[in-house]
Amino acid sequence: METSKLESIINSIDAIGLGSIDAMEEMIKEAYDDESDLEAIAIKGRQMLIEKLLHHHLHHAKNIATAVGAAVGMDGTRFTVCRGGSYADGIKLDDIAKAAGGIPEYADKVWDEEEDDYKLYFIDRSSLTTSSLVRHVFSDGSAIVESGDAWDFEGDEPFSWRG
Repeated sequence: METSKLESIINSIDAIGLGSIDAMEEMIKEAYDDESDLEAIAIKGRQMLIEKLLHHHLHHAKNIATAVGAAVGMDGTRFTVCRGGSYADGIKLDDIAKAAGGIPEYADKVWDEEEDDYKLYFIDRSSLTTSSLVRHVFSDGSAIVESGDAWDFEGDEPFSWRG
């Protein structure tokens, strides 16, 4: 795979502020011939774009979770990458967290009558429901916690929100 051509496309997208995966894929189709594995090139381009976005935010952030949050506009109701004030198609919070080395953990919070409090029950990905919690834990100890249609930086307890 000709990386320099792909790097040029990624740098062009970055320079003019296009954050769209669709725009990148169109540029790849125009730059490569029909015999090229366009799908593999697009996957590599997507990874390069995510790494470039993450690197930019890591340079300015106090921890990895903050960099990931900045990549999605620091808006706990948004799950897509924000670049230049607009939201990019196709790059999600999960993608950025994974690129940052985040390890996902899953849990359900269930009311315990005897304890008169909520208890966390760890689950696997296949058991996720819309009310499950997803925690992305990063190597520096920071974390992002998703719950339903929102996310926040982790609070004092695992799977809690800083709020």
